[in-house]
Amino acid sequence: MVQTTEAWAERMREEWRILEESLPETIFVRAYESRMDLLRAAIIGAKGTPYQDGLFFFDVYFPPAYPVQPPLVRYHSGGLAINPHLFECGEVRLNLFRSYNYKSWTLWPSSDTNMLDFLVSIQEQVLNAHPLFHQPGFVDSSPSVVAEYFPLLYNEAIQLKSFETMTYVIKNPPKNFEVFVLGYFRDRAVDILRATNAYREGLQVPDGVDNRESFKIRDDVDSSMIRLFVALMCIKATGAFNFTAIGPFVVSFTYMGYIYRLC
Repeated sequence: MVQTTEAWAERMREEWRILEESLPETIFVRAYESRMDLLRAAIIGAKGTPYQDGLFFFDVYFPPAYPVQPPLVRYHSGGLAINPHLFECGEVRLNLFRSYNYKSWTLWPSSDTNMLDFLVSIQEQVLNAHPLFHQPGFVDSSPSVVAEYFPLLYNEAIQLKSFETMTYVIKNPPKNFEVFVLGYFRDRAVDILRATNAYREGLQVPDGVDNRESFKIRDDVDSSMIRLFVALMCIKATGAFNFTAIGPFVVSFTYMGYIYRLC
């Protein structure tokens, strides 16, 4: 660990205190006494967003010049880009705080900003219901049919990646969050599977896509849904055993395995 000062360590303890007292119920963090410069955060996707019920992990590094210098953030992507600001390589490019004149954006406006503000901003301004509206160049676009329809299709694509991210997290729980991930997905299995079916039933295939491509899109969706279902079954998510339909599939299973057959 890079050499830090006692003042820096005191600031980090204050950050921990704020997080302990004020974190919302949908954000969880793990800090390390032996590595005060590191923090791991889990953010639950909010209801009504394409990230709903997902579990999204971020690693945070606090440099010696923190809070004057902003923290470095890395997203556990699983190779999936789920947002204009969260890349498949795990890179995070955030412009979360607008200046007073609303003409420019800054990542870390002042040393008064703390980690609680930062994490809540990720949840509210990145993992929100309209992620595309925070894409540079799209924010100020004028209303039109394209401007209204394209974000809808974008959200559908993001929601599918969100389901795929769930499968990835179940299979690859971040260190020190293994038990949390297990309990979380066991508790929410039924809600998640209901959401997958609702997603498929409401899926919109863009105009101009021929039947062959339309079937491919739906096949891709069905494959993702089944992978998520199997992942939930593998962690013995009780609710999944009571859920017998995934998209066009009726699911039956024996004690030792799972058999899928078309309706």
